[in-house]
Amino acid sequence: MGEIIIAALFLILSVFMFFNSNGFVSNFDRGSLGAAGFPKLIAVFMFVLSLIYIVKFILNNKNIITKFDLKSFYEEYKFVIITVLLFFFYVITMRYIGFIISTSVYLLASQWLLSDRKKKNIPVIIIMTLFISFGAFYFFTNYLSVTFPAGIFFE
Repeated sequence: MGEIIIAALFLILSVFMFFNSNGFVSNFDRGSLGAAGFPKLIAVFMFVLSLIYIVKFILNNKNIITKFDLKSFYEEYKFVIITVLLFFFYVITMRYIGFIISTSVYLLASQWLLSDRKKKNIPVIIIMTLFISFGAFYFFTNYLSVTFPAGIFFE
């Protein structure tokens, strides 16, 4: 039952993401994906995959009536729930502390949460966090002409 809820949430998120990317300036007509084209592309893929999963789930489970139990749902999907809450915190804080810092904190927290408890390699987590944060910033600002929030530390 939890799988269908997560897929439905991703379906809603993809629609929200698609329509909210209309405010970005797009260079798609000149052969590049641009700031509006990239989120729309991701949103379309996310919508299609979520819809396929929902249809497949419904076709495979036609006669199964399941009871929804909140406690078992949380136990099974606690890492997904915590990751989504971290993501919302990340989106909210990006405006105030900037892209680089909020992205680094989000990636560090996510990698710490989702890595194996016995094999946490702190230097690798920190290096990957910095590489992804600065790499994404460089790629999006230089190749897709996206302006990120600077935050209070870099204004």
